[in-house]
Amino acid sequence: MLAGRFQVGFSLPLTVKDITTALDLSTALGLTPEVSQACVRVCEAALGEGNPDQSEIARYLAKVTGVDLTR
Repeated sequence: MLAGRFQVGFSLPLTVKDITTALDLSTALGLTPEVSQACVRVCEAALGEGNPDQSEIARYLAKVTGVDLTR
């Protein structure tokens, strides 16, 4: 990613599904999974950015924070 290449390859929609499943399970166990909730929100927001793999998470976070990942 530091070289400007974002080739992770794992599906972002599947990532959202997996994190949501973990979130649902932990909630069912009576836990308050705040970090998982935040992860789901970030991943869902990144889904709207276009690239359907996990690399979009890094691009999205770089965009909203103003960080240049290639430096």
